[in-house]
Amino acid sequence: MVCLYTSPGFHTALVLPNSLKELHLTHMDNNGVYAVGLGIETSYPPALSTILVDLNFKMGVHAINFQEHGLARLWRSLRPVTAVTIDMDDGQRFWKTTDHVLRVVLNILLRGFKQPQLKFHCSQSPALANLFALFISSLPDPVRDIYIVFNAGATDGPADQNSSLRDWDVLDQRLIHRYKRGALNRVWFRCMTRMITWDHPSSSSDRTPDHSILDRARKLLPQSDKAGIIEVDHSRRFLEY
Repeated sequence: MVCLYTSPGFHTALVLPNSLKELHLTHMDNNGVYAVGLGIETSYPPALSTILVDLNFKMGVHAINFQEHGLARLWRSLRPVTAVTIDMDDGQRFWKTTDHVLRVVLNILLRGFKQPQLKFHCSQSPALANLFALFISSLPDPVRDIYIVFNAGATDGPADQNSSLRDWDVLDQRLIHRYKRGALNRVWFRCMTRMITWDHPSSSSDRTPDHSILDRARKLLPQSDKAGIIEVDHSRRFLEY
């Protein structure tokens, strides 16, 4: 496993070891992500199965053009067998702007993404429903399976379980729209205890796990559930990263 924080110089190919299985990208800017993508394109680690991305606005938003977009280079270099996970945490770094700006930013960050599935790791904040609705609108068509993995040790779950119902309704509508276009197979929900977070032990592993969000998932997305595209996985309880 490799966790990258620093950003090499632009147009520098960062060639990764052949034995690499998991790659974590966090606190990186456009240049750093571009270097990783160029390195993977140059020499693909045959064992690379998972890439975890701590998504931020610096990863391509200020690129001069599409060719210099770091994430676009990374997405283009990936093979279908490599899974991508986006760590949303509680989504706070996305809340300090408008929905319109978020749509523009997400369209840039996800441009060129062609993996058949995408995973999100997140807390249990009710405000995430709106963010997921924006993500669904921005996802390229190749993404057919979506996994949302809640942190069972999160402490920001809704005090009122009926809060943010309007945002969940919007998310439900976006999922149905994508499903009717033939661009969605399933949405999987899991709630797992994180044993470590990125490169250090997770404090959430010490808290009493709360999996109740799984019991509400189908009720929060009634149209999608009726269409048969919602899957709730109660069996997986521990997340190693």
